[in-house]
Amino acid sequence: MKNPILIKNIPQKGFACFFGDDAGKKLLEFNAKGELSWQKKIDIQADNFHMLTSGSDIYLLTGNNHVAIRGWAAVNNEGDYALSTYHYDGTTAATHFELMDEGGNKLKVLKFDNDPVTGKPYIAGCIIDANKEYKNTSGRELSKGPYLGVFTIDINGSNPKAFKKAFTYWSDGSVSGVSERGLFAETDSYVMFTNAFRDFDGNTYFAGPQMIKKTRWGCIVSSVITAPLIVPPIWILGGVGLTKCKITDAMLAKQDAKGEFSVENSIPTDHSRYFRGGNAVAYFDNKKFYTVYDSDTKADYLILDDEKNITIYNVSKKQEVRTIPHKDGNLKTSIYPAKEGHVMVSQYNKKEKSTSVSIEFL
Repeated sequence: MKNPILIKNIPQKGFACFFGDDAGKKLLEFNAKGELSWQKKIDIQADNFHMLTSGSDIYLLTGNNHVAIRGWAAVNNEGDYALSTYHYDGTTAATHFELMDEGGNKLKVLKFDNDPVTGKPYIAGCIIDANKEYKNTSGRELSKGPYLGVFTIDINGSNPKAFKKAFTYWSDGSVSGVSERGLFAETDSYVMFTNAFRDFDGNTYFAGPQMIKKTRWGCIVSSVITAPLIVPPIWILGGVGLTKCKITDAMLAKQDAKGEFSVENSIPTDHSRYFRGGNAVAYFDNKKFYTVYDSDTKADYLILDDEKNITIYNVSKKQEVRTIPHKDGNLKTSIYPAKEGHVMVSQYNKKEKSTSVSIEFL
């Protein structure tokens, strides 16, 4: 299989299936009895496929993995996403369009999921600055604003005219507390949003690690003093650099239904050591983010999996529920999202060389 098999339930109708092999890519629909209702050949050329179903529609989000070579680094493509929609009966013409804002800037998708209340799909992520595409790897580049802001698109059917779009731009200086380059004044940090999710009130949340950048004043002074020698200042400026960066706490921000953007909280997590501003941030960022929601209590939980600790955070109450160390004596603990309102806890006992797994309610 060139593309993994994707299967999604179509409520009260059956299910949809997508796959790709040497013969091409196909989208199929089966009724509740498992009988094939229709199939369609998909001519879209892409590396990644993600599928959602809602009501009478099937949605395919596609993306590409090509990279750009800049000097010694291969930089992953973040944009080039497209959405295709299909009606469940196979008779309505399919629609296909690239994900961009009104100015032609590509969109970096952080989340493609169904809204927990309406059940309809939404897409959320960052707006890429077309002039700084592929310039997003180092701390120095992050401080120059590779993203213009964040977005949420509510997909209310197969007709793009029915989509509800919310674009928030801090690049125009309109977001209070955030500079045009994405510096958050409250924490004096830049944020790398890596996760997005929806709550039960129609708000979209964005989460990611913060990065602070500081000037190496000692290097500047040394460069000035050794300027007549030529070689030493070149080594200082080119090798050590004039800035240093550090990954600190996690940031949680909110975009409401009207597109208003605000900082919700700065959540304490493990910090990295300082690294040169020209180094790739990914080498020093160990944070992973997961979300779990409970429709009975209308609660959303953000799970921050860091190098040393795991933090479970209640989004609506704005407080930590629990902090769990990865290593505690002979026990090594890992936590993963499970069924609604629960997490799966895996514990490895080094002394007994055994692993136990349990499902726990949050």
